[in-house]
Amino acid sequence: MTCSVASGVAVAVALWAFRPDSSVLVRMRLEPFVDAGVGTPPAAALALVASLGFVFVIRSVPTQIAALACGAVGAFAIHLRRQARARRDAAALRSETARVLRAWSADLRAGVPLDIGARASVESASDVWAALRIAEAPDIEEALRSIAVRRGADGLVDAAAACHLAQQTGAPLAATLDRVAEAIQADVDLEREVSVEAAPARATGRLMAMLPAVGIALGMLLGVNPLGVLVGTAAGVTCLVLGLGLSCLGVLWIERVVDGVDPSC
Repeated sequence: MTCSVASGVAVAVALWAFRPDSSVLVRMRLEPFVDAGVGTPPAAALALVASLGFVFVIRSVPTQIAALACGAVGAFAIHLRRQARARRDAAALRSETARVLRAWSADLRAGVPLDIGARASVESASDVWAALRIAEAPDIEEALRSIAVRRGADGLVDAAAACHLAQQTGAPLAATLDRVAEAIQADVDLEREVSVEAAPARATGRLMAMLPAVGIALGMLLGVNPLGVLVGTAAGVTCLVLGLGLSCLGVLWIERVVDGVDPSC
């Protein structure tokens, strides 16, 4: 029982280590975006390392296997959480891109110069827009392309092309920015609708994966001690590993199905 609790603590510590990254520190002028933030080691790796550490402490082979399985499941859960956060960040950046382009277009229509309007439109935006915040007129296109490599900012490729055409030919840019912003906003609305429809499927898959843990907890409350069997005997560990593996495969299958219809993935 003590070894099982220790394995659970290891996974809990790894989950705690997975916390939002600090703001990205941009250390470039107009070069392609490079994530210069210095963060903690990947939480999934911490979960596996923690479980490996308990392997050297625990003498029972079945319990060692159970600890490794719990660490692998913890790493898988952290990976899913990281993917969900990446989807949220991409959706937020896409919405912010539409707002920035609309504000920039409004400034251009008011007679504000190209570079001043670009810098003004991102004054209150996130650090992703650092390149555009310091760009001069000849470098606006390159700044837009450097930001467009980020997931969720791909619409800036069209804005960069329009900016290049405007600078080379003198064509009006405001109307084009409005159209690009409208297209991006349409994608945002579609993604939001699909995400709302896909949320129950994701939640159902994860709930079904958690039901065996609920059953074990009920067994412990009834005094049956199923956990001792699962981590202390060869047959129990075999059932535990197979059950965890099938649960993870089920969740992964549902995620793949939902990602197939989610335009943000």
